[in-house]
Amino acid sequence: MNMSIDDHSDTDSTGSCCHDERICSLAETVRTLRDHEGDYTVTDYLAMTCNEEAVDLNCRSQMIQWIMGVVDHCGFHRITVSIATNYLDRFLMKTELARQDRSAFQLGFITCLYLAIKIHEPTVLSIDSVQRLIRNVYTKQQIESMELLILNANEWRMNPSTPFHFALYLSEMISLMDPRLDGETVQELANLQLEGVLNEYNVSLLPSSL
Repeated sequence: MNMSIDDHSDTDSTGSCCHDERICSLAETVRTLRDHEGDYTVTDYLAMTCNEEAVDLNCRSQMIQWIMGVVDHCGFHRITVSIATNYLDRFLMKTELARQDRSAFQLGFITCLYLAIKIHEPTVLSIDSVQRLIRNVYTKQQIESMELLILNANEWRMNPSTPFHFALYLSEMISLMDPRLDGETVQELANLQLEGVLNEYNVSLLPSSL
């Protein structure tokens, strides 16, 4: 009997230790993400536009809706839309042509999606596939040239900490700290809310952790 009690105590102690270590590990991951999110901050670039042909909120919203449709059609993850949008927003902060010319803006957004898929999805979408999706509106050379422009403008920082990343780790932390809450359910509900504001420009200006 004493042996049984002792064994049970050791198991509880080990389990509690692993539980606490996981919470600490998640907290450290969140701190690391916060330390680096400043590298991916978006400023109000639309305030810099000043002519009727310039990119506006409607242009941005329509393109986000389009790439969400592409992502869903191809079976990719919605987080890829968030990543692509961050690429595009930071690119527009530094590139006046893409802010003032809607064709350059459209090409930039398409290329940002192509880049986000290539870097963050397990299945690569080829340039030929991209051209078919856009009905050959832009050439392979135009997409490749825009890709290099975006990479250089964004200083090759292509791993943004999106709100979806924070939701993933915080949901698990919540479930570990309060066993009444299911982490997967919390994350699913958080993701639904985040997907609902993907095309909200004012939200993109906030820190991802917020």
